[in-house]
Formats: sequence, C-alpha cells, structure tokens
Amino acid sequence: MPYLQAVVKEALRLHPPGPLVIRPSVTGLCCKPVMRDPYLWEDPAEFKPERFLPASPRSGGQEDEMIKEEVLKYIPFGSGRRGCPGSNLAYLSAGIAIGVMVQCFD
Repeated sequence: MPYLQAVVKEALRLHPPGPLVIRPSVTGLCCKPVMRDPYLWEDPAEFKPERFLPASPRSGGQEDEMIKEEVLKYIPFGSGRRGCPGSNLAYLSAGIAIGVMVQCFD
C-alpha cells in the first residue's frame, strides 16, 4: 500500500486539484509551478512515485527537518492551518479507486 499512496501523491503533485490558492497573497502563489520547480524537485516533469516512499531510517532531527521541508514544497490541497479539511478523504478515495481498478484489471 505505500507504493499506491506514493502514486496518488505523485499524481497530485503533477496535477493538483486546485491550481490557485484562494487566500489572497502578495505574490499570487500558484500550486502548479511550485510543485514543478526544478530547484525543489529532481526531474520535476517526470512521474516518479518513488520520491514519496519512506527512505531508510534517519536520525530524529534530520527526519523532522525533512518532513518540514516536504510540507513546504508539496501543497496540492494548501498547507498549514487553512489547508483543505478534506485532503485526507481525497487521499483515501483516490487510493481506493485506483486500488479497485488495478485489482479488477485483466
């Protein structure tokens, strides 16, 4: 199941559900360019679900720092206090739909 979740996250990185952040911002933040920025992502235009798979165990401080860094560059449903409250439901629904399609595929 971790690979299926990584596929869902990678698909949402390449094609976010809402291209614009509704809250007003000074710079006019748009999700799509942020999640395809070559400075933040290695090979940003390629579909690589492996980038969302958990890596080997790290020390506690580095892992916390990596999680914070990932949150700031992966924002298909917004982030922080005003992020989408239905994002967990969307992840689960997409994962179940893709899992059922793969299971029934001949």
